[in-house]
Amino acid sequence: MPYYPKSQVKTNLYTNGGEYARLDNSKAYKGFYWKNSKGDYYAGKNPQVTPVVKLVVLESESDDETPSVPKKNSYWAKNYPSTVTQDSPGLSPNVYIPKPQDSDYNLGQFERYFTKKSNQNIYYEISKESYDLLNSKDPSIKWQLYLPIKLSWDISGDRQKVYDTNRNIVMKTERDSKLPGFSKIFRKDYLQYYKT
Repeated sequence: MPYYPKSQVKTNLYTNGGEYARLDNSKAYKGFYWKNSKGDYYAGKNPQVTPVVKLVVLESESDDETPSVPKKNSYWAKNYPSTVTQDSPGLSPNVYIPKPQDSDYNLGQFERYFTKKSNQNIYYEISKESYDLLNSKDPSIKWQLYLPIKLSWDISGDRQKVYDTNRNIVMKTERDSKLPGFSKIFRKDYLQYYKT
């Protein structure tokens, strides 16, 4: 590995995963990394770490209508649509904590809304209003950067049945919509908002 002056490298960077893969075995990479002035990424805290393993930027899976955010210095950022790079974006959706009403408990369920950052496996709960804005690609919200997710959530009835139903819905959504790690945000608590 060639010598790099301190001004030519950024060291001790960290990724939680979902951003890079190892070039030697194509496996997703989580941990410390560093980058040089050419925009190349390598595993480890600094250039002295051996063996030297180059990292490649992962492209997120999304359709043409909802492009993911380009990573700075990534090889595909140059062809990113100008509608995303030049237009003034709207606001990001805010985190929301739902409060089911008595009518929801009488019905036995309510709708929950979540979002995923297009270029990262980061999820959080949002309001129905934010979901509708994202879904309709309203310019007042950064719809290009977030994927809207909707779930029906059981909150009353047989305790075990409610748990199993909610777990199955989350797992099916994660699998069918290709949302890696979505189930982890529930921390196996599939009885959220449940009342007997």
